Amino acid sequence: MRRAEWALLSKCQTCKTARRAALCLAFAWFVLLPLGSYAADSILILNAAEFVLDGAITPPDAAVWQPQPLPDNWNRSRPGLGGNAWYRLRFELPHQPDQLYAVHVRKLSMNAGFYINGAFIGSGGRFEEPVARHWNRPQFFTISPGLLKQGANTLHVRLWAYPNSRGGLGEVTVGPESELRPHYERRYFLQIIFPQLCNIVIAALGLFAFVLWVRHRIGAVYVYFSVFTLLWAVRSTHMIIRDIPIPTFYWDIWVQSSFGWCALLFVVLAMRYSRLHRPRFEKILIAYAMLGPLVMYLAGPVEFHSVANNWSFVIVPAAIVFEGFLIREAWRTRTFVAALLGAVWALLIVASIHDGLVHRDMLAFDSFYFVSYVMVLLSFVVGWLLTNRFIQALKVAERLNVELERRVAQKHAELAQNFQRLQELEQEKAIAEERRRIMSDMHDGVGSQLIAAVQLVEAGEAPRAEVANEIRECLDSVRLTVDSLEETDGDLLAVLANFRYRLEGRLKRQNIRLDWQVREVPKLDSLTPQNVSHILRILQEAFTNIIKHARAKTIIVQTGVTHEHVFIRVADDGSGFAGDRQGHGIASMRRRALALGANLEITPSPSGTTLSLLIPQSA
Repeated sequence: MRRAEWALLSKCQTCKTARRAALCLAFAWFVLLPLGSYAADSILILNAAEFVLDGAITPPDAAVWQPQPLPDNWNRSRPGLGGNAWYRLRFELPHQPDQLYAVHVRKLSMNAGFYINGAFIGSGGRFEEPVARHWNRPQFFTISPGLLKQGANTLHVRLWAYPNSRGGLGEVTVGPESELRPHYERRYFLQIIFPQLCNIVIAALGLFAFVLWVRHRIGAVYVYFSVFTLLWAVRSTHMIIRDIPIPTFYWDIWVQSSFGWCALLFVVLAMRYSRLHRPRFEKILIAYAMLGPLVMYLAGPVEFHSVANNWSFVIVPAAIVFEGFLIREAWRTRTFVAALLGAVWALLIVASIHDGLVHRDMLAFDSFYFVSYVMVLLSFVVGWLLTNRFIQALKVAERLNVELERRVAQKHAELAQNFQRLQELEQEKAIAEERRRIMSDMHDGVGSQLIAAVQLVEAGEAPRAEVANEIRECLDSVRLTVDSLEETDGDLLAVLANFRYRLEGRLKRQNIRLDWQVREVPKLDSLTPQNVSHILRILQEAFTNIIKHARAKTIIVQTGVTHEHVFIRVADDGSGFAGDRQGHGIASMRRRALALGANLEITPSPSGTTLSLLIPQSA
């Protein structure tokens, strides 16, 4: 794309991006603000505890307890230590609770079990190796009111932590379950559910890019992106998985080293996207990424976390250097794409520094880790850029197709002439077919009714009202035949409105009330004149049967839509009929429904009869 075109796109996209960013910030403010505040007076925030390092599996009240404020970060309070420990927290309730209570902990590491007044209320899983992982999972357990008492209560927390792995316990809150649960669910959504959803979307983007490459072979950058997104989606499972499938030491090596793989792979991806191919530099990055697991393995379980944190943090200077490259590209090309890449990569650097400070205990114990969320944003941005590039390639192909179409225009003109002649022949055939249908309707419908009327007159014994009724039926048949010829444009309601107009007077003369419950339905492409005639004849036969035989007082007409059909339902409150009394008229209705491609259902009962005509929505 030319620079002028990119400049125009940049102006439009910048406005859109700014609006979207504002919406995202507003959403984040709405969701994150309540996480740190508890407005209810009934919620107790416990930040003073007693601590003992003890391997007991039940509360060791006879041990020597030491005062310990919360949050308690073991890297600061007892560096190098790990294993099983206990916290004892005391709180008082002004009265015996009459509702379900709960205990909520926003941050702990690595696993914990909870006891109220000596009674076990829940834990995060197994305490044996590999221990259940809850470094990123808030904890929430309900407390039966019977376990609490008025006055002094004791909460014991059994904590298991790895040495040098930022183990510890954050503030503990106790209160009514209904008031604590929203706080827990918001944090659980942000730290567990949201990353899960993002992982699915990121993996889908990677698979989509790989499919594009397989089908169109449009560049290796799509392969790099698919590997990057799939690797990050797998790597990010450490934020949400609780029970790991392999020993902890090897799992931590995978988690720490795979972050470097993803970051350096993105550097290669961005360079390839910018059409910069530096094989030697790419090999150096790959060698550095592959060296990480070996260095962490040689450090051993004791020094692993210190080495891993420093090894990952070394990537930050390399990322800053790469940010300089992105800034230079943005300045050189003056494109929105380059500026967007540089902005998101800068955000990733800031998030990496923040998370590094969290690991080094320079920020609060329960601080969020932001790199994973920024990586999600980075994946979306690059996915959008690659999709946009593919769309531009499609536009070029479309222009070539236009040129090709121009070259074959003469052949198309010849085909159009031939097609026009075929249309004329088809039209003549359709006219002949329509003429045959009208003649058939006149013969089978109006003709038979006129014969019946003549027979009544010739017999000389029929009442004038009966003769007049037969003649009116003949007129109704003629009018319905005429109505079937009108243009409907697929509008079934217009067809039914004409039918109502034709027969409403006849119903009034018979003292039958018409309850018209017709509702909007989709247009039907199958409403040809012939099919309209079938529908009208079926309804006419249904109404005739009701008027002549049912002794009904009310007729209800309804329309509606099912999953695959548009239905017309006619129900009366007459005497009904037995299932074996279906004569020629009903057989004719079924033949017409079959020709229409519809289903006809007739349900008789002592309190009336219901007829349902189910017309397919698609031809």
